[in-house]
Amino acid sequence: MKIALKNPFWMFLCCFIAVLLLLLLVPLNLFPGEYVVKETGVIIEGPLSLYSFTPWGYDPDMAFFSDFYLTARGYALAACFLIGFPALITYRITLKNRPKL
Repeated sequence: MKIALKNPFWMFLCCFIAVLLLLLLVPLNLFPGEYVVKETGVIIEGPLSLYSFTPWGYDPDMAFFSDFYLTARGYALAACFLIGFPALITYRITLKNRPKL
């Protein structure tokens, strides 16, 4: 673990995997998306979670919708969560471990 804290790349990778697992395994409806109603084809805007895109995240209540997907804002927010948070955490820990003058 000490090696991971000294090398920023490994620290970023560990944080990235932790955030990715959190978003894939916990149904947090954080990301803007759209649902397509099966019978009418009407598009409804609503929050989605990355959990919905995994095989174990299928909900029988979603049978009413023929398709669902993230919007451009949803993809941008997912990228911010997956890259931004680990980058900020890595930067902060790197600055903390830097020798002081």
